Amino acid sequence: MINFIKKVKDKNLLFENFSEDELRTMEGAISVLMHIYSSELERLLKRKNESFPKLTQEDKYELGNEIKSYEDDILELKTILSKLNNILNNFKHLN
Repeated sequence: MINFIKKVKDKNLLFENFSEDELRTMEGAISVLMHIYSSELERLLKRKNESFPKLTQEDKYELGNEIKSYEDDILELKTILSKLNNILNNFKHLN
């Protein structure tokens, strides 16, 4: 699902081209993804705090990159969700 969402964003497809039901489905999927990603980020941060001194330099680097990747994805999902919510609010005003 995240790849689809990124394709929508990368190809400049407009959320306005989707029906309200499709947008609500995307909103739900994005919310679930954010929850999953946030949980995984929390797990990685806990691992970093608990075992960082024991990790090799390479493992520290990989863990840092993985954490950064999750942080970036969460930020991107929040941005997309915000845009999506604005569009969905317009549907509410039309009804």
